Amino acid sequence: MDRIRIGKNRRRVETEQGMPVFLLADTVWSASSRASDKDWDAYLTRRAAQGFNAVLLDALPADAQPARLAQLAQAALDHGLYPILPAASQLEFEADDGSVQSLELTGLPDEAPRACRPSADASEEELCEAQVAQLQVLSADELAHALPDLPVMSVPALDRPGSDRTHIRAALWRALLGGAVAGVAYQALGLWDWTNPAYACTYPAAEDYVFAKQAVDYFDLTWGEPWAEILSPATADAGVAAARTSSTALVYVPNPQPITLRGDFSEAFVQAIDLTSGEGTRLDFVRDEVEDTSSVQAHPFAQDALYVIRL
Repeated sequence: MDRIRIGKNRRRVETEQGMPVFLLADTVWSASSRASDKDWDAYLTRRAAQGFNAVLLDALPADAQPARLAQLAQAALDHGLYPILPAASQLEFEADDGSVQSLELTGLPDEAPRACRPSADASEEELCEAQVAQLQVLSADELAHALPDLPVMSVPALDRPGSDRTHIRAALWRALLGGAVAGVAYQALGLWDWTNPAYACTYPAAEDYVFAKQAVDYFDLTWGEPWAEILSPATADAGVAAARTSSTALVYVPNPQPITLRGDFSEAFVQAIDLTSGEGTRLDFVRDEVEDTSSVQAHPFAQDALYVIRL
């Protein structure tokens, strides 16, 4: 596997050759203390086949032995998934013969992207102290308060049986377009605590995360920036989110509704992608020269959509 590092622009994760890497991770916090070898191998095989490329492991449980954590991390690497821990990138443990050994998880330098889970009531000062030179793991709501000059990775929502996939997708896309260009982590009830991993791996919302990674890679969103200023006040209040790259704007629209953007998009090629079916259709914006805005009627899909605007 390629070694990864924090990018030179301090926002992305990239290979040593400078190629951006978008981390699509899965939260398996308690696997270090609860997963059997057989279940862990089956889990890694499934997630790698789906398109995940990272796992978030937790070294905090008192019964999480370093040797076991190292074993699980090495297995993840063997399956092509980066193991990310809230600890140093070089994991030391005592081998069976009593010698101290180490596993350098991904060959990372000292400033390695690592997972950090701040407490719910942590102050901004505590967050600053906890996350220096670390990969931030933030919820979609916390993105607005993200620290500058650090890669942002988001855990947007918790999936569980009966969850509304549209709600999960809304949190996911708002996180992506809000600045989580280093990656996102999927979190499923029964998987992060490893109480029912086989069943939790069947939750369909994981497919939405895989599609989102494909879109990020295709549209080079790791080079993108949030573009909230493009949204009119009413459109922003409706839960719409936007980001841009050098050649494309992506706009997430949570339901069939008219939207208004600032500026002239009347000549732009705009495609709406149904995030339920993957189908696409062409849309046309109409410009209001007096207000210098462009508006479009509601998209024809039943639920949410992603608008791709070629700039």
